[in-house]
Amino acid sequence: MNTHRATNGAVDAFKEEASDRLKVLRAALEKARERVPGAEETVRRMARSVARAAEEHGLIQLESRAENLADADTRREMFARSRVLLEAVDGALPGPDQARILIVEDEPTTALLLESVIAADDRTIDAVGTAAEALAFLDRQTPDLVLLDLVLPDADGRDVLLRLRERPASSDTPVIVMSARPATEARDECLALGAQEYLQKPVDGSTTRAVVDAELARARGRAGPGSASGFADRAAISQAFEAARATSGGTRPVVVVNIAFDDLESAPGERRTRLWEASAEVRDVLRPGDLLSEGRDETILALLFDIEPDDVNALLESADPFRIGLRAGIAAVGAGATLASGIARSERLLSLARAPDMPRLLASEQAEGGRAPRVLLVEDDPVTATLVNHRLTKDGFEVEHFEDGEEALEAARSRAFALGLFDVKLGGMDGFELLQRVRALEHFRGVPILMLTSMGKEADVVRGFDLGADDYVLKPFSPVELVARINRLLDA
Repeated sequence: MNTHRATNGAVDAFKEEASDRLKVLRAALEKARERVPGAEETVRRMARSVARAAEEHGLIQLESRAENLADADTRREMFARSRVLLEAVDGALPGPDQARILIVEDEPTTALLLESVIAADDRTIDAVGTAAEALAFLDRQTPDLVLLDLVLPDADGRDVLLRLRERPASSDTPVIVMSARPATEARDECLALGAQEYLQKPVDGSTTRAVVDAELARARGRAGPGSASGFADRAAISQAFEAARATSGGTRPVVVVNIAFDDLESAPGERRTRLWEASAEVRDVLRPGDLLSEGRDETILALLFDIEPDDVNALLESADPFRIGLRAGIAAVGAGATLASGIARSERLLSLARAPDMPRLLASEQAEGGRAPRVLLVEDDPVTATLVNHRLTKDGFEVEHFEDGEEALEAARSRAFALGLFDVKLGGMDGFELLQRVRALEHFRGVPILMLTSMGKEADVVRGFDLGADDYVLKPFSPVELVARINRLLDA
């Protein structure tokens, strides 16, 4: 028996006892960063409380780090020591350092090949050759992942899969099924019974390794995020995406969702805690195997497999978006597209979903299929405005033109745009001020903005980018090049 399994009881008991204290500690640290009066004393008080709980359960390292935090003399020491403590807590709470993998495969050569492919210093691998041996193993302990042959000498591998899913301790254990049967015949049935993946024999070593890495990372992400919030880290998200691509030749449906909540602004000292609490509402409506991670600017990133955007929309609708203040951008990641491009697209869709005249849940098909992309054109020169308007309309864009910066700002506040196109020299509010004020609008944070101006000094260009412009085009310009730049921004 591995040493880590003997300490699980102490870790679990500490986790149960200290959970609320750790939540208060994290919230107090957020308040301390914002210099809320009394927050630093709360941090020290809760650190001492965590130290006592760790001492009671024999977790000496956690006790020492919590005491160090409580004794911090300066703010710098307090934040540095809090990181050390929380990293230790996050490492302890999710569970064992070693991952135990069970291979159920009756062909010895294949079993040895699988062992060599998935071996790692932080993994313990057990191999059995029959269903009876597998079930006996499961009666003794619960592995962290199972590689299961579908055709065994004494039973169907699906019997083992069902047994795993019936036991509470292994109901969420990742199972990767392997079989020589064509995927079209058996894959759907195995996935319906609770398998995470289906690999067709002869298995490819690199694909198998990628899938195992991803499923272990995903399982650890569900157990604890790399933090007590329950979020998977970005590495787990990336590994899961790459594994899905590897097992399907890039054709497996993948959807990225960027999620925000309306009411976080009302609780500046507790935003992180509120974000975690709100994410629980989302997690309740997602499926086993769907992943949540922290996005940028207090958002949640979700990664879902084998599902279409409309079905994701339906899942999120069941969480009652109005009640919990949920808004989301839902982006399908097409064949050949990268995860980064899917995330960027979901962020832009979320920006649109934050506009007053847009649905709270916005999928790419809704944003693109219902109408042409809407461009906010702010240009006081009638010749330039006519030229740009004509060219963009011809290329399938809907253009709203304003000569005045104040009027353009009001339009930006009241409705969604796919892109902004701003001149700098305007009457009244100039283009730089307009850019700065539009970027402050929550629903415009992810919308690309292109500056179109005759002001070409280095200081002007740098100022534009510093204020949030995505591109800077000098007059006179080529309409063809302008459209190409706009399309690049929208496709990025």
